[in-house]
Amino acid sequence: VVLLDTVITQELSDEYNTRDICTLVQRMRKMAGLSKEDSVEVFYAVPEGGSDYLPALIARNSQTFRNTLKVPLLNKKFMPHFAATLRTVTEEVGNSGQQLTLHLCRGALHVASDYVAPAGVSPNWLRNLQQYVSLSLYNAMRRKYAGNTGVYNVKLDGEKVALQFGRDIFLSTGDWVEARGLSSQ
Repeated sequence: VVLLDTVITQELSDEYNTRDICTLVQRMRKMAGLSKEDSVEVFYAVPEGGSDYLPALIARNSQTFRNTLKVPLLNKKFMPHFAATLRTVTEEVGNSGQQLTLHLCRGALHVASDYVAPAGVSPNWLRNLQQYVSLSLYNAMRRKYAGNTGVYNVKLDGEKVALQFGRDIFLSTGDWVEARGLSSQ
């Protein structure tokens, strides 16, 4: 005689919901026609006034998401206004009964929000910098500067700007959140 315990514990439910989120992100990557090598960032949002369950689940399982997806799940409040969104999906997560919106964005450099542009550079310098860095250049920079703290020199509005990796500029928003010790929630 074999007895099965059919009670779904909170731990099992959390594991199921974590896997469901990972599967959803992987499906989004596939729908966007991306390969494993394509750099992306994933931002999430929950409905206003909703439960804290999903943000807390994401925070508790941040390492699982990073290991499985190769990127952290970041709160949408960190999503740069210039992010190139590839897919946005809103779905109910697993057995949580709660909606989660995921934004799959093309990987992009992140300039620290506390960076101050030199005098003479237009107020639109951040937008100009993001436009300057094309996807192909971005992927080349990721390979060249990964783990590096070198300086990236650019000319904006005729002014030379030196951006220090790991201080002023980051290879992703996730790197910036981590370096600043911010919660991904």
